[in-house]
Amino acid sequence: MTEVSSGTILGRTTSMTANVLARTQFAVLIIDVRAGLHPLDLEVGKWLSKHAPQIKPIVVMNKSESIGESLAEVASEALALGFDRCTQDDVPSDENLSEEDESKLPLQLAIVGRPNVGKSTLLNALLEEERVLVGPEAGLTRDAVRVQYEFQGRTVYMVDTAGWLERTERDKGPASLNIMQSRKSLMRAHIVALVLDAEEIIKSQRSMAHSEVVIAKRAVEEGRGLVIIVNKMDCLGGKQNSEMYKKIKEAVPIEVQAVIPQITGIPVVFTSALEGRERLQVMNEVNGKYTRWCSRLSLVASTAG
Repeated sequence: MTEVSSGTILGRTTSMTANVLARTQFAVLIIDVRAGLHPLDLEVGKWLSKHAPQIKPIVVMNKSESIGESLAEVASEALALGFDRCTQDDVPSDENLSEEDESKLPLQLAIVGRPNVGKSTLLNALLEEERVLVGPEAGLTRDAVRVQYEFQGRTVYMVDTAGWLERTERDKGPASLNIMQSRKSLMRAHIVALVLDAEEIIKSQRSMAHSEVVIAKRAVEEGRGLVIIVNKMDCLGGKQNSEMYKKIKEAVPIEVQAVIPQITGIPVVFTSALEGRERLQVMNEVNGKYTRWCSRLSLVASTAG
Protein backbone atom coordinates (compact mmCIF):
# COMPACT_ATOMS: atom_id res chain seq x y z
CA MET A 1 0.00 0.00 0.00
CA THR A 2 2.85 2.34 -0.83
CA GLU A 3 2.28 5.93 -1.82
CA VAL A 4 2.07 5.91 -5.62
CA SER A 5 0.59 8.12 -8.30
CA SER A 6 -3.08 7.37 -8.83
CA GLY A 7 -2.69 7.46 -12.61
CA THR A 8 -0.13 4.68 -12.83
CA ILE A 9 -0.86 0.97 -13.23
CA LEU A 10 0.59 0.37 -9.76
CA GLY A 11 -1.60 3.14 -8.39
CA ARG A 12 -4.76 1.74 -9.93
CA THR A 13 -3.86 -1.77 -8.78
CA THR A 14 -3.24 -0.52 -5.24
CA SER A 15 -6.57 1.30 -5.22
CA MET A 16 -8.39 -1.78 -6.50
CA THR A 17 -6.74 -3.96 -3.87
CA ALA A 18 -7.70 -1.50 -1.13
CA ASN A 19 -11.34 -1.53 -2.29
CA VAL A 20 -11.43 -5.32 -2.23
CA LEU A 21 -9.86 -5.49 1.23
CA ALA A 22 -12.39 -2.99 2.53
CA ARG A 23 -15.12 -5.56 1.84
CA THR A 24 -13.10 -8.55 3.11
CA GLN A 25 -13.35 -10.34 6.44
CA PHE A 26 -10.27 -12.56 6.16
CA ALA A 27 -6.90 -12.14 4.42
CA VAL A 28 -3.89 -14.40 4.00
CA LEU A 29 -0.54 -12.64 4.25
CA ILE A 30 2.39 -14.74 3.01
CA ILE A 31 5.87 -13.97 4.29
CA ASP A 32 9.24 -15.50 3.40
CA VAL A 33 10.69 -17.12 6.52
CA ARG A 34 14.19 -17.38 5.05
CA ALA A 35 14.33 -13.68 4.13
CA GLY A 36 12.56 -12.49 7.26
CA LEU A 37 10.05 -9.66 7.42
CA HIS A 38 10.34 -7.27 4.49
CA PRO A 39 9.58 -3.55 4.98
CA LEU A 40 6.60 -3.99 2.68
CA ASP A 41 5.30 -6.76 4.96
CA LEU A 42 5.31 -4.31 7.84
CA GLU A 43 3.65 -1.65 5.68
CA VAL A 44 0.87 -4.06 4.72
CA GLY A 45 0.40 -4.96 8.37
CA LYS A 46 0.07 -1.29 9.34
CA TRP A 47 -2.35 -0.62 6.50
CA LEU A 48 -4.59 -3.52 7.47
CA SER A 49 -4.67 -2.45 11.10
CA LYS A 50 -5.54 1.14 10.18
CA HIS A 51 -7.85 0.82 7.17
CA ALA A 52 -9.35 -2.65 7.51
CA PRO A 53 -9.71 -3.44 11.22
CA GLN A 54 -12.51 -5.89 10.43
CA ILE A 55 -10.08 -8.25 8.72
CA LYS A 56 -8.69 -11.19 10.69
CA PRO A 57 -5.33 -11.79 8.95
CA ILE A 58 -3.84 -15.26 8.68
CA VAL A 59 -0.05 -15.07 8.43
CA VAL A 60 1.46 -17.90 6.38
CA MET A 61 5.18 -18.44 6.83
CA ASN A 62 6.33 -19.91 3.53
CA LYS A 63 9.61 -21.79 2.94
CA SER A 64 9.62 -22.95 6.57
CA GLU A 65 11.14 -26.28 5.53
CA SER A 66 14.52 -24.52 5.56
CA ILE A 67 14.55 -23.61 9.26
CA GLY A 68 14.59 -27.04 10.91
CA GLU A 69 13.01 -27.30 14.34
CA SER A 70 13.02 -23.55 15.19
CA LEU A 71 9.65 -22.81 13.59
CA ALA A 72 7.97 -21.57 16.78
CA GLU A 73 10.91 -19.26 17.49
CA VAL A 74 10.85 -17.77 14.01
CA ALA A 75 7.05 -17.42 14.15
CA SER A 76 7.41 -14.88 16.96
CA GLU A 77 8.85 -12.45 14.42
CA ALA A 78 5.41 -12.26 12.83
CA LEU A 79 4.18 -10.46 15.95
CA ALA A 80 5.94 -7.35 14.62
CA LEU A 81 3.16 -7.12 12.04
CA GLY A 82 0.90 -5.89 14.83
CA PHE A 83 -1.81 -8.53 14.62
CA ASP A 84 -3.33 -10.09 17.71
CA ARG A 85 -2.33 -13.68 18.40
CA CYS A 86 -5.03 -16.16 17.40
CA THR A 87 -6.75 -18.06 20.18
CA GLN A 88 -7.09 -21.82 20.34
CA ASP A 89 -10.71 -21.39 19.16
CA ASP A 90 -9.63 -19.57 16.00
CA VAL A 91 -7.40 -22.23 14.47
CA PRO A 92 -6.72 -25.94 15.01
CA SER A 93 -3.69 -26.77 17.12
CA ASP A 94 -1.63 -29.94 17.35
CA GLU A 95 -3.66 -30.94 20.40
CA ASN A 96 -6.99 -30.36 18.64
CA LEU A 97 -5.93 -32.38 15.60
CA SER A 98 -6.06 -35.96 16.83
CA GLU A 99 -4.25 -38.87 15.27
CA GLU A 100 -7.64 -40.20 14.20
CA ASP A 101 -8.42 -36.96 12.31
CA GLU A 102 -5.00 -36.98 10.66
CA SER A 103 -5.43 -40.57 9.51
CA LYS A 104 -8.50 -39.55 7.53
CA LEU A 105 -6.70 -36.94 5.47
CA PRO A 106 -6.04 -38.18 1.90
CA LEU A 107 -2.40 -38.43 0.89
CA GLN A 108 -1.05 -37.47 -2.52
CA LEU A 109 2.13 -39.47 -3.17
CA ALA A 110 4.34 -38.88 -6.21
CA ILE A 111 6.82 -41.62 -7.11
CA VAL A 112 9.59 -39.87 -9.03
CA GLY A 113 13.06 -40.62 -10.32
CA ARG A 114 15.11 -41.16 -13.43
CA PRO A 115 13.88 -43.59 -16.09
CA ASN A 116 14.23 -47.31 -15.37
CA VAL A 117 14.96 -47.03 -11.64
CA GLY A 118 11.92 -49.18 -10.84
CA LYS A 119 9.16 -46.67 -10.12
CA SER A 120 6.44 -48.74 -11.78
CA THR A 121 7.71 -51.94 -10.15
CA LEU A 122 7.56 -50.17 -6.79
CA LEU A 123 4.00 -49.02 -7.42
CA ASN A 124 2.97 -52.59 -8.29
CA ALA A 125 4.70 -53.86 -5.13
CA LEU A 126 2.87 -51.34 -2.95
CA LEU A 127 -0.46 -52.29 -4.52
CA GLU A 128 0.42 -56.00 -4.41
CA GLU A 129 -0.89 -56.39 -7.95
CA GLU A 130 0.32 -55.86 -11.52
CA ARG A 131 -1.30 -52.50 -12.21
CA VAL A 132 1.45 -50.99 -14.39
CA LEU A 133 3.39 -52.64 -17.22
CA VAL A 134 7.04 -53.18 -16.25
CA GLY A 135 10.11 -54.61 -17.94
CA PRO A 136 13.79 -54.01 -18.74
CA GLU A 137 12.93 -51.69 -21.62
CA ALA A 138 13.33 -47.99 -20.81
CA GLY A 139 10.36 -45.70 -21.35
CA LEU A 140 7.52 -48.20 -20.83
CA THR A 141 5.67 -45.66 -18.71
CA ARG A 142 4.87 -42.89 -21.20
CA ASP A 143 2.30 -41.04 -19.09
CA ALA A 144 1.82 -40.42 -15.39
CA VAL A 145 -0.30 -43.21 -13.85
CA ARG A 146 -2.55 -42.30 -10.91
CA VAL A 147 -4.11 -44.98 -8.73
CA GLN A 148 -6.10 -44.96 -5.49
CA TYR A 149 -4.94 -47.13 -2.60
CA GLU A 150 -6.00 -47.66 1.00
CA PHE A 151 -3.31 -47.92 3.68
CA GLN A 152 -4.19 -48.23 7.38
CA GLY A 153 -7.50 -46.42 6.90
CA ARG A 154 -6.02 -43.58 4.85
CA THR A 155 -6.78 -43.00 1.18
CA VAL A 156 -3.54 -42.69 -0.80
CA TYR A 157 -3.41 -41.36 -4.34
CA MET A 158 -0.19 -42.64 -5.88
CA VAL A 159 1.26 -41.20 -9.08
CA ASP A 160 3.91 -43.13 -11.00
CA THR A 161 5.57 -40.49 -13.14
CA ALA A 162 7.07 -41.14 -16.55
CA GLY A 163 10.60 -40.35 -15.43
CA TRP A 164 12.25 -37.07 -14.61
CA LEU A 165 14.66 -36.15 -17.39
CA GLU A 166 17.01 -33.20 -17.55
CA ARG A 167 15.54 -30.90 -20.16
CA THR A 168 17.77 -29.99 -23.09
CA GLU A 169 17.26 -28.47 -26.52
CA ARG A 170 16.63 -31.98 -27.83
CA ASP A 171 13.77 -32.64 -25.42
CA LYS A 172 10.72 -32.11 -27.58
CA GLY A 173 7.44 -33.91 -28.15
CA PRO A 174 6.80 -36.86 -25.77
CA ALA A 175 10.06 -36.31 -23.85
CA SER A 176 9.13 -32.69 -23.15
CA LEU A 177 5.62 -33.72 -22.06
CA ASN A 178 7.07 -36.32 -19.68
CA ILE A 179 9.16 -33.63 -17.98
CA MET A 180 6.15 -31.35 -17.59
CA GLN A 181 3.95 -34.16 -16.25
CA SER A 182 6.57 -35.20 -13.69
CA ARG A 183 6.93 -31.66 -12.43
CA LYS A 184 3.16 -31.20 -12.20
CA SER A 185 2.89 -34.44 -10.22
CA LEU A 186 5.57 -33.23 -7.82
CA MET A 187 3.82 -29.87 -7.34
CA ARG A 188 0.50 -31.57 -6.52
CA ALA A 189 1.98 -34.12 -4.11
CA HIS A 190 2.11 -33.99 -0.33
CA ILE A 191 4.92 -36.54 -0.18
CA VAL A 192 7.56 -37.24 -2.83
CA ALA A 193 9.16 -40.68 -2.97
CA LEU A 194 12.45 -40.31 -4.85
CA VAL A 195 13.55 -43.71 -6.17
CA LEU A 196 17.28 -44.37 -6.58
CA ASP A 197 18.98 -47.33 -8.28
CA ALA A 198 21.40 -49.32 -6.09
CA GLU A 199 23.23 -50.60 -9.18
CA GLU A 200 23.80 -47.06 -10.44
CA ILE A 201 25.02 -45.97 -7.02
CA ILE A 202 27.67 -48.69 -7.14
CA LYS A 203 28.75 -47.78 -10.68
CA SER A 204 28.91 -44.04 -10.14
CA GLN A 205 30.17 -44.19 -6.53
CA ARG A 206 27.64 -41.55 -5.52
CA SER A 207 24.12 -41.70 -4.16
CA MET A 208 22.43 -39.18 -6.44
CA ALA A 209 23.06 -37.93 -9.96
CA HIS A 210 22.52 -34.27 -10.76
CA SER A 211 18.93 -34.79 -11.95
CA GLU A 212 18.08 -36.64 -8.72
CA VAL A 213 19.57 -33.86 -6.63
CA VAL A 214 17.39 -31.43 -8.58
CA ILE A 215 14.28 -33.48 -7.76
CA ALA A 216 15.14 -33.73 -4.06
CA LYS A 217 15.92 -30.03 -3.68
CA ARG A 218 12.83 -29.01 -5.65
CA ALA A 219 10.62 -31.16 -3.41
CA VAL A 220 12.10 -29.63 -0.26
CA GLU A 221 11.99 -26.07 -1.60
CA GLU A 222 8.32 -26.49 -2.47
CA GLY A 223 7.56 -27.72 1.04
CA ARG A 224 6.84 -31.33 0.13
CA GLY A 225 7.72 -34.22 2.40
CA LEU A 226 10.61 -36.26 0.98
CA VAL A 227 11.29 -39.99 1.32
CA ILE A 228 14.28 -41.62 -0.39
CA ILE A 229 13.81 -45.16 -1.75
CA VAL A 230 16.94 -47.09 -2.74
CA ASN A 231 15.65 -49.79 -5.07
CA LYS A 232 17.21 -52.95 -6.57
CA MET A 233 18.96 -53.98 -3.38
CA ASP A 234 18.37 -57.57 -4.49
CA CYS A 235 21.32 -57.04 -6.88
CA LEU A 236 23.57 -56.98 -3.81
CA GLY A 237 22.52 -60.37 -2.47
CA GLY A 238 24.99 -63.06 -1.47
CA LYS A 239 28.08 -63.10 0.72
CA GLN A 240 30.27 -61.66 -2.05
CA ASN A 241 28.26 -58.41 -1.94
CA SER A 242 27.68 -58.20 1.80
CA GLU A 243 30.35 -55.54 2.33
CA MET A 244 29.02 -53.39 -0.51
CA TYR A 245 25.48 -53.83 0.83
CA LYS A 246 26.60 -52.54 4.22
CA LYS A 247 28.52 -49.59 2.74
CA ILE A 248 25.54 -48.41 0.69
CA LYS A 249 23.22 -48.52 3.70
CA GLU A 250 25.69 -46.44 5.68
CA ALA A 251 26.69 -43.99 2.93
CA VAL A 252 23.37 -43.03 1.32
CA PRO A 253 21.75 -41.36 4.38
CA ILE A 254 24.94 -39.40 5.01
CA GLU A 255 25.18 -38.23 1.40
CA VAL A 256 21.50 -37.30 1.29
CA GLN A 257 21.93 -35.20 4.42
CA ALA A 258 24.97 -33.50 2.86
CA VAL A 259 23.03 -32.63 -0.29
CA ILE A 260 20.02 -31.30 1.66
CA PRO A 261 21.49 -29.96 4.91
CA GLN A 262 18.49 -27.74 5.71
CA ILE A 263 16.30 -30.77 6.48
CA THR A 264 17.23 -33.40 9.06
CA GLY A 265 15.99 -36.94 9.35
CA ILE A 266 15.01 -37.58 5.73
CA PRO A 267 13.83 -41.22 5.70
CA VAL A 268 15.85 -43.61 3.52
CA VAL A 269 14.39 -47.05 2.78
CA PHE A 270 16.41 -49.80 1.12
CA THR A 271 14.20 -52.15 -0.85
CA SER A 272 13.74 -54.55 -3.73
CA ALA A 273 10.51 -53.64 -5.47
CA LEU A 274 10.92 -56.69 -7.69
CA GLU A 275 10.78 -58.97 -4.66
CA GLY A 276 8.29 -56.81 -2.76
CA ARG A 277 10.84 -56.42 0.02
CA GLU A 278 10.24 -53.70 2.67
CA ARG A 279 6.90 -52.77 1.10
CA LEU A 280 5.34 -52.00 4.47
CA GLN A 281 8.37 -50.02 5.60
CA VAL A 282 8.07 -47.79 2.53
CA MET A 283 4.42 -47.01 3.28
CA ASN A 284 5.05 -46.60 7.00
CA GLU A 285 7.74 -44.01 6.27
CA VAL A 286 5.51 -42.23 3.75
CA ASN A 287 2.55 -42.27 6.14
CA GLY A 288 4.67 -41.09 9.06
CA LYS A 289 6.20 -38.32 6.98
CA TYR A 290 2.73 -37.13 6.00
CA THR A 291 1.55 -37.10 9.62
CA ARG A 292 4.53 -34.92 10.57
CA TRP A 293 3.90 -32.76 7.49
CA CYS A 294 0.31 -32.16 8.62
CA SER A 295 1.52 -31.36 12.15
CA ARG A 296 3.89 -28.70 10.80
CA LEU A 297 1.02 -27.05 8.95
CA SER A 298 -1.01 -27.08 12.16
CA LEU A 299 1.92 -25.53 14.04
CA VAL A 300 2.19 -22.74 11.44
CA ALA A 301 -1.51 -22.00 11.81
CA SER A 302 -1.42 -21.93 15.60
CA THR A 303 1.68 -19.73 15.91
CA ALA A 304 1.27 -17.31 13.00
CA GLY A 305 -1.48 -15.08 14.32
